[in-house]
Amino acid sequence: MQPYFSFESDLWREAQGAQLRINRFERVQDHPAVARGPQGAPDAHWASWPSVVHHDGGFRMWYTAIRPIPQGLDCWLVDDLIRICTAQSDDGVHWHKPDLRLVADDCGAAPCNIVPFPKRLLHMVGVVHDGKRFVAQGLFQRMLKDRHQPQSTFAAYVSDDGLHWRGEGRPATQVQHYESANSMLHARGRYWVIGQGVSPYFTLPGGRPCGRVAFAYHSLDLKQWKLERRPAYAYPVPAHAPFRYGALQVHGGIVGTDRGRIIRGFVGQMWPGAFTDDVRTTFGLAYSYDAKHWREPLPGEPLILPIEGNWEQGMIVQGCGCYARGRYTYTWYSAANGGNWWTLSRAIGVARIRRDGFAHWQVAPKQRAAVLQTDAIRLSAADRSLYLNVSASGQSLVDVEVLGLRGGRPLLAAQVRCDEVLHETLALNGLASRQRSIRLRFKLHGRAKLFGFYLGAPGQGAVYLRPWRSC
Repeated sequence: MQPYFSFESDLWREAQGAQLRINRFERVQDHPAVARGPQGAPDAHWASWPSVVHHDGGFRMWYTAIRPIPQGLDCWLVDDLIRICTAQSDDGVHWHKPDLRLVADDCGAAPCNIVPFPKRLLHMVGVVHDGKRFVAQGLFQRMLKDRHQPQSTFAAYVSDDGLHWRGEGRPATQVQHYESANSMLHARGRYWVIGQGVSPYFTLPGGRPCGRVAFAYHSLDLKQWKLERRPAYAYPVPAHAPFRYGALQVHGGIVGTDRGRIIRGFVGQMWPGAFTDDVRTTFGLAYSYDAKHWREPLPGEPLILPIEGNWEQGMIVQGCGCYARGRYTYTWYSAANGGNWWTLSRAIGVARIRRDGFAHWQVAPKQRAAVLQTDAIRLSAADRSLYLNVSASGQSLVDVEVLGLRGGRPLLAAQVRCDEVLHETLALNGLASRQRSIRLRFKLHGRAKLFGFYLGAPGQGAVYLRPWRSC
């Protein structure tokens, strides 16, 4: 089932009278899904930077846990207070912390849910399952003589069960400072880590200095890592503002999910302010076809917003892992109760959105209808049915036509008046066998919304929606 999203600018040849709108996640609950632990727990101060994998019928989470930080302690000297912990869930919403006792660590009355890694002092991890094993990248400090200098790098680790990890802990990067956060992606036959770089350690093309910009490393074997010299994604730097703090910047890099023909991701957004009480971070929608080059369809539009006055009023951080079941797509994030300071506490939340409904086309204001036409779409042997992710009704119809490439003659047509995330709209079996490529034309009326469409085998809607799927 191959997805085609409304937010893909390269997909659309024509968009008359249409407006592309971002959709935002909604909180599933008004309290943390993984809260901070009690006094003595490894996460008594922080539960942050979650990575989530659905495996063997349940959800597993790895997250950064920090004990309370003594007043006045330099943020570069908190290594001994940081642990990587785990939580488990059957439904992705309700989580518990297992009492693993895999390490000799005093956790008081709280469960000892610490996960040991070969390199003990990891700041955060990004975890995926590549179909054979769990794979993680872990961020840590280089331990330079001058500990007050920026000095982050990462290393790769593997595990059969997600609890017992193997790896040499050898730095994957040569630059002094690269923050990989919880980014890990397996796509296009390679492993990718898409973190943030900053000058003087990284520069933009032409040697221009930069604030926080996404740079991608990739590897075939998890041992040798290559840096893509061109940024994976960067916000424009205004000429009139200081390059470090005068503009929106990438925060923590990009976490992505391989969807086959497209890689969908979340990019961290740091709003001007850097290290202040007032700074806010969010995350936005990003996508790529090769994992090297990323774009935001609607730059600077957050997928989730802080809520002032509660536990998630400040630093909202994207999680690694996104799954869908039925009508909804779920993701996990962490949030702080204030600005960008280590002394502020953090916890982990869960949010959901219409399945694959990150953005949609609608009729633009003062327009009576919207007409959308795709560029050429090449059909595979398995593409025998067209499914729509659409919101329509009897008063707000969506007309869809399958067009031939020569002359644009309509070959098939249908009218949709329902609200479904996977509506089987047209059987493509009637197309001539030589019809290898088509275009699609949509006409939206009233309040109709088009979130995207899928090509796949017939009769697979219910089968596709039932299990949890990475998205």
